[in-house]
Amino acid sequence: MKKTLPALPKSLSYARVQYRHYTKLIISNFYFRFPIPKVNQVEEIYEPLNKSLELVGALMSAAETHGILCGLLCTSEPFSLDVWLRHVLAETAVEDGLASECQQQLEMVKDYTFTQLNSPQCGFMPLLPDDDVSLMERTQAVGGWCEGFLFGLGLINVETESLTDDTKEFVNDVIAISQIAPPEDSDDLEEDYMQVVEYLKVGVINLYEELTQMDEASC
Repeated sequence: MKKTLPALPKSLSYARVQYRHYTKLIISNFYFRFPIPKVNQVEEIYEPLNKSLELVGALMSAAETHGILCGLLCTSEPFSLDVWLRHVLAETAVEDGLASECQQQLEMVKDYTFTQLNSPQCGFMPLLPDDDVSLMERTQAVGGWCEGFLFGLGLINVETESLTDDTKEFVNDVIAISQIAPPEDSDDLEEDYMQVVEYLKVGVINLYEELTQMDEASC
């Protein structure tokens, strides 16, 4: 059940503190674009992918889909595309080949995300709606992304007790963010939203590096 919170700044105040803790890392600000099949112009990916997922009867939004992907990628073990697709798409869509275009988009998202997680420029970015979308919808998408991320970590059996204090705290923060109720739109809350997204960016990079290095050390 979603928690009903009085205001975004109060509900996300902890993220402000954590964000300052991670500001030593440089995050590149970019927009993720890719060519959608059968469309000649380059468009932002979130909305087209979200529509594709809806058309094939997917079980979740583009944000939650990307969250699961990021959780699954937080390991040095080989990535299973089938595991991800079957948790995102309806069984009939996968088996009957009704989602071929959507699957192509998802594979591109997977390749792009993996590249960004390993980028020396720390260019990773959660897949979320454009800034033109209402703050209420974007906040809801952040919550969905966090739910997906936690689910993905669960699928690869991440043991939080083995994490460092910083990354363990980050996972706990992600749990809290996943329960945020969408606020009313307000220009005063935009900065809070942006800080939370930045915090997620850096926290995921740190967790990814820690878990992949941990896996390699245990080999």
